[in-house]
Amino acid sequence: MACKEILTTGLRCWWPKRTVLCSFVYAKHSQNPIFQQIYKSEAGRHAELQMLKDRAFLSNFKDKNAVDIILVMNYSPCYFCAGELNYFYKKYRTAYSINSFNIRFSQLYKTYGSPPKEVKEKT
Repeated sequence: MACKEILTTGLRCWWPKRTVLCSFVYAKHSQNPIFQQIYKSEAGRHAELQMLKDRAFLSNFKDKNAVDIILVMNYSPCYFCAGELNYFYKKYRTAYSINSFNIRFSQLYKTYGSPPKEVKEKT
C-alpha cells in the first residue's frame, strides 16, 4: 500500500527508492475530499508531474469554489518539480479558486548546488 510507504519513517526503517504522492482536493467547508489519488514516480516520470498532467486531478476542482489542495509525499519535490508546482499554483490559484495549496513530506529530496536553469527562468 502506497500510504504505508509514505508513513514508514524513522530509525531502522527503509526508504522507498521512488517518490509516492497522495493528493487530496477538498471543496470549501468540506471534511471529505472531492478527489484523492496516489501517484508514484516510475522510469524518470516524477509523481508530481504525473499529477499535474492528470485530467482527473485538474477536472475535479476547476469548477469548484475555493478548493484546498494537500499533497502528502515521502520526499520533498526536486528543484524541477518544485518549480512546476509553484508555476501551477501561481497560474491557476485565481482561475481555479485555490484557497490553499499545502505540501507535506517526510524526507528532504537530495539537494546539490543551485537549481537548474529552466526552474530559475520559470519562477
